[in-house]
Amino acid sequence: MSLRAFAQTAPNLSGASADSMSKLGARGADVSGFRVLDKSDADLASDYADRVLEKVRGKWYPQIATLQQAAKSQRGTTLVAFEIHGDGSLSKLTIAESSSLHSLDEIAKHAVASSAPFERLPDVSSKKHLRLQMYFGYNQPISVEAPICGGPNWGAHLPEGGTIYTAGKGGVQPPHASYSPDPEFSEEARKAKFGSAVTVAGTVDEAGAFTDLCVVRAAGIGLDEKATQALRNWRFQPATLAGKSVPVRIVVETTFRLY
Repeated sequence: MSLRAFAQTAPNLSGASADSMSKLGARGADVSGFRVLDKSDADLASDYADRVLEKVRGKWYPQIATLQQAAKSQRGTTLVAFEIHGDGSLSKLTIAESSSLHSLDEIAKHAVASSAPFERLPDVSSKKHLRLQMYFGYNQPISVEAPICGGPNWGAHLPEGGTIYTAGKGGVQPPHASYSPDPEFSEEARKAKFGSAVTVAGTVDEAGAFTDLCVVRAAGIGLDEKATQALRNWRFQPATLAGKSVPVRIVVETTFRLY
């Protein structure tokens, strides 16, 4: 299992505008992740599978926003299996498990197909391909422990008469994590052998506490709750403006890997 977390000074999420993600936050959670089908491919997966997930999500989210605009907020989960060859080309793309809704299945399948070609496989194995299965959960129930971001500024709740700054703009110096415990893997994800990445937005206040957390990009299967639970315990050296501590909104991504 590998857990990686890092803070971004400002939200910068490829393939998903702040407006589209805000609209998605008004519905249930749209969750996704992957499973390496051959354990012997674990040496190939590592960071590579994370990058595949990021690229596919960049194609998937805009399609969900279009679906929602058509007043079709269906709920379901689609599993898509596929193979990536050494040169990054795609083959054997199939629906491994249907959501029973054609539109949801097609969006998931198209997100993978339109992401190809992928990067070349890393030269760490004699194997010539990587077999993955990705899950795409639509409009899933939202946990109280891991609310989905909605509204402007990535779900920030502004203090009355106050301001939340953006690190790196207007002379605001970014915060620095001084205590950053890793989250645990959820039992549900462990049993299903799925990995994913959870992106969480939060406010680092003047005292260095990480507050007002919400999920920007969700993984589901208990990983969102594990990520937010750990991040609430993070502590920072606060952001500063002209030498004075100020609150800032940042994004943290946590990656969950079984291998």
